[in-house]
Amino acid sequence: MSRQKELLAHLLDAFPPKAYSGTVATDSCAECQDLQATLGGASWWSIPGKFIQEHADHLPLLTKEAYKAFFPAWMGEAVSDPAGKTAALLLAHLREGRFASLFSQQESYAVIQVAKWIAERNGLGPDAPVNIESLAAITQRWGGHGA
Repeated sequence: MSRQKELLAHLLDAFPPKAYSGTVATDSCAECQDLQATLGGASWWSIPGKFIQEHADHLPLLTKEAYKAFFPAWMGEAVSDPAGKTAALLLAHLREGRFASLFSQQESYAVIQVAKWIAERNGLGPDAPVNIESLAAITQRWGGHGA
């Protein structure tokens, strides 16, 4: 099994897909309405990669509960295309550690593994200063949860 497939399998194991029926977005803007229409009643695994790509920068619009439910979809897209826009934005987002305390040890470990995957394959190289700084910040923010 390729490392990419292993990471996707690990995401499925760490974040079992469940239908989410709560409020998805924090506002009623056009982007939030689009998120609500697509994500409402869905599981993270069922969200098309194209939708995630189109909404690569919209993670901050999700409610805390929706973030926890759908964050794996953004990670899955980043694993599929580590040099793409979603992966670049995700790496920056992970540095902030938004809602990191909500995630279990297993989930936090998956987050760190995805971040490493992106840093190794985003075209900058694992030794690029931005990747080194990002991984250090991500490990600090997410690793405190037992990862």
